[in-house]
Amino acid sequence: MHEHEPIESKGDEIEIRKVLNGFAEAWNQHDAEAFSMAFADDADFTNVMGMSAHGRMEIARFHAPVFATIFRTSVLKIRSIRIRLIKPDVAAVDQWWEMTGAR
Repeated sequence: MHEHEPIESKGDEIEIRKVLNGFAEAWNQHDAEAFSMAFADDADFTNVMGMSAHGRMEIARFHAPVFATIFRTSVLKIRSIRIRLIKPDVAAVDQWWEMTGAR
């Protein structure tokens, strides 16, 4: 399969979309622990300011204070998703979203 072809397994695509929707739902509930569940246990997260966190627990700790302050009234909306299967167990996922309401 060529790396730019769309994902072929509808079941995999559904599961990936569930993770992405959970990401947005957790953000909109300002729930740092639920938000961290969109990431692998050993994920690396880097924000637009270059600050980073490693691992699910640290990602939750990183987001808890900002969900309680500058992002407490924010709303994240997914605008578009592109999913490409690279290997049977690896997908490349692009998600375009917008966030409003930050203070």
